Amino acid sequence: MSARDVVVLLPVGALLPVARHAWARAVGGWLPQIETVPTLAQSLAWAQEPQASSPMNAELGPPPTLDVVLDRLLVTQALGAQAWGRQWAQRDRRAFEHAVSQVVDCAHSWVRVAQACPPPQRPAYWAKCRDALNLAQAANTGPGARERLLMAWALEWAASSDDGLWATDALFGHHAAAWVGVTAGETVVPGSESSVMLAVLKQAALSGVPALWMNAEAVATPSGDVIVPALARCSDFEDEAQQTAALVLTAVQDARASAGDPVALIALDRSLIRRVRALLEGAGATLSDETGWKLSTTRAGAAVTRMLAASQPRASTDDLLDWLKSGWVKWAEFESDFEMDEAVAALESWCRRHGLLAAWGLSEQGPGATTDLLPQGRQAMPAPAQKLWARAQQTAQLLAPLWTQGRAPLSTLLAQLAEALKDCGAWQALLDDVAGASVLEALRLSVENGAAVPAWPMVAKDLRMDGHGLSRWVDQVLEESSFRLESAAAGDAKVDVVVTPLTRAVLRPFSAVVMPGTDEGQLGASNRVPGWVHGALAEQMGLPSKTTSRDAQWASFALLMAQPEVSCLCREANGREPLEPSPWFERWSLRTGLALRDEKDMRLPQTVPASPVFMPRPTLRSAARPGEVPRNLKLPLPGQITATSYESLRQCPYRFFARHVLNLRQLDELEEGVDRSDFGVWLHAVLQGFHTRRDQATSAKHDDVALWISVAQEVTRAQGLDRDGRRPFFLPFAATLGRLAENYVAWLKGHEAQGWRFAKAEEVVQWPMALRSELGEDVAVTLHGQLDRLDRLERGGEDTAWTVIDYKTGSLDALKQKVKQPLEDTQLAFYAALAQHASATADLGDPMRVTSAIDGLYLQMDEKGVHPVEHPQVIESAQALVEGLRTDLTRLLDGAAMPALGEGVACDYCEMRGLCRRDHWSLTESSR
Repeated sequence: MSARDVVVLLPVGALLPVARHAWARAVGGWLPQIETVPTLAQSLAWAQEPQASSPMNAELGPPPTLDVVLDRLLVTQALGAQAWGRQWAQRDRRAFEHAVSQVVDCAHSWVRVAQACPPPQRPAYWAKCRDALNLAQAANTGPGARERLLMAWALEWAASSDDGLWATDALFGHHAAAWVGVTAGETVVPGSESSVMLAVLKQAALSGVPALWMNAEAVATPSGDVIVPALARCSDFEDEAQQTAALVLTAVQDARASAGDPVALIALDRSLIRRVRALLEGAGATLSDETGWKLSTTRAGAAVTRMLAASQPRASTDDLLDWLKSGWVKWAEFESDFEMDEAVAALESWCRRHGLLAAWGLSEQGPGATTDLLPQGRQAMPAPAQKLWARAQQTAQLLAPLWTQGRAPLSTLLAQLAEALKDCGAWQALLDDVAGASVLEALRLSVENGAAVPAWPMVAKDLRMDGHGLSRWVDQVLEESSFRLESAAAGDAKVDVVVTPLTRAVLRPFSAVVMPGTDEGQLGASNRVPGWVHGALAEQMGLPSKTTSRDAQWASFALLMAQPEVSCLCREANGREPLEPSPWFERWSLRTGLALRDEKDMRLPQTVPASPVFMPRPTLRSAARPGEVPRNLKLPLPGQITATSYESLRQCPYRFFARHVLNLRQLDELEEGVDRSDFGVWLHAVLQGFHTRRDQATSAKHDDVALWISVAQEVTRAQGLDRDGRRPFFLPFAATLGRLAENYVAWLKGHEAQGWRFAKAEEVVQWPMALRSELGEDVAVTLHGQLDRLDRLERGGEDTAWTVIDYKTGSLDALKQKVKQPLEDTQLAFYAALAQHASATADLGDPMRVTSAIDGLYLQMDEKGVHPVEHPQVIESAQALVEGLRTDLTRLLDGAAMPALGEGVACDYCEMRGLCRRDHWSLTESSR
């Protein structure tokens, strides 16, 4: 007998190069045909002529394909063709989809077990399954009649696929000189590749062909000849991850030094493995992951699901921002990624500042509408954000039929989805990405992917669903589909670490094995077999049971523990739940007579000396040694100084540094509601429109009130406060609209009786200020502000008097306290200084002349009334403020420090508190 005529079947493909190299080194000459069940079936399929498939069962539809995604669609179509199935799907969609999933799982289990039967024995197997199911149904006449009916249908549907054309059928007809099968342990899970292997060996032996089953088992060895596996007890999740990474890196260093095999990292807990992988990659180790990722967890999968979520008419702003931030959106209108990122940041900042919860809340007809309600003026969206928002609408419009035109064929919906991906620039990026290509293939978004499966075009054409159904189907497909990078072959030293499941790690050469997650909840846990068929019924039908699955895992565990270097880890608690090591360790010790040794913590100890935290004192100039001239500016002064920024400098110099020198901002949360700041913005717009359109000479009180209310209603519509998302929250403010109009007009009439007349509203004033440092550097800053309102008073031959009015909706008592110390009030004094340089107060005959006849007042308004709060000697306060501002900015320019000196309310609610670390200062620093 020639060796090349012998077929050797191995349990996993990773062992193929190992076995072939071992034969070449130990024996030489012709190699036997070393294969696995799938690789042998594939090679035999090439040598066979294609056969026509059997006719489709008209009642059951196309047979199962063992493709979970496609088979769920087939079952959905078949059950939906029945009147009761359609009614069930309409009445309880979730329950219907769960039933479809269970039917597919049951059918797949039966098909896989049937594939391990020789073709002549399969009719008897199907008959045995029918008898067992009938007996179970006869014994149980209580609730669950629908489930029993569906199980019977699933069994017949599974049997309809037995047409003699399964890929593994070729193995039963293959004529080999001899067969050799290798398994890891004596327990073989029904329906697995090893079960097919044993069925082939059994048929060969019955036919007189030599057949050998080699069952790999761990052999107890005297303790002096082996290194006993070790167990490390960890305190929590992070501790276990760090100790695992340290053990792996130590083993990698040893393997690199000896040019040995890779280190095996056993994946029992996927969340833990993801954390360990991040630590290993950060340390420079190269990995090959054989477990893969679900496509639902990849960025490529999120590119599709986020776009679908953002295209819905009721999509939230978070949905839109998630899609735009996914990294896959690349429109030609944005020349660079930087420009795109800037536009996204501007859009997010505007939406958060204005509380825009609905992504398309500024469009009258949802995404893609031609009429939008973008606010103008002070509330206007920045130009880059408007451009981005409009372009996102165009892409979302391509998916609008999903949500507006009812149910459509799946093929049509997928074509629209593909078109939208191409429009936003994600299609080519997905094609160029390994995970992205897997996403497109799993969703059958290209013609080539759909044509690869004969049943797909018919199903995609006949099955109809709406946009929500498509979204659920996409989520299910991505959850069921896995993505795996090309793995290194076993024994290949080009990678340092191989991440692999427990069952794939056995019989493979590794320099060391690290197995985290070996607690009682992960290793050897007695988990219930999911599905409708389990327990005694599963055993009668020859399906996998809880016992066989656990025994197979134990056999793999016992073999793995026989490796020369094995380190196991488990944590003592999962949150508040205490955990113990797996009972299998005690079982292994009783079987081998060995006791696990304690694993050392391989993390390198690192001593970090305690250092006090001091108050930060940043400067605009580089640090200079004592006695040296200050160095050049490392940070510039802000180009614009506003009342708010100078108030920050006076209250806490460090807050001024963080907010206005570094331009750090805290993003607002997207929350429902309308607060006082929104009411203030609305009120400013109402008063500006009211005074712009009002005739001061002839207006009667009732006409003013009517005009005020009319303008208020227009502003409400313009700012979107009357739409469904914001109307309920604006109602408390809208309810006081009439009283507010009457109170304001009453005050206005009294104000005008004193001779004051409206001059200008919302005027933006910019006043350049020249500064000179001690080093002779000339720097210019601009004092910038928007004056709510300027009124004038004609004095005959004297200068015209002016008053600056600042609208307020807050506490009246707080305003009165503020003006009691005029020099401490920054805002109104700052506006008074700017009013001296406003266009309205300029002297046309002498542009260089600056008026000093300026008063100032806060005008507090709410539903209780309108109350003016005058600022005494505001022009003197303004002059003092300007001199102080010039002095302060010059000192900063010269290199003065900006310490964190905030106190009281200014510090309690400061968003920069975590940056200055005030709560962590040393005691000596805090007492200064």
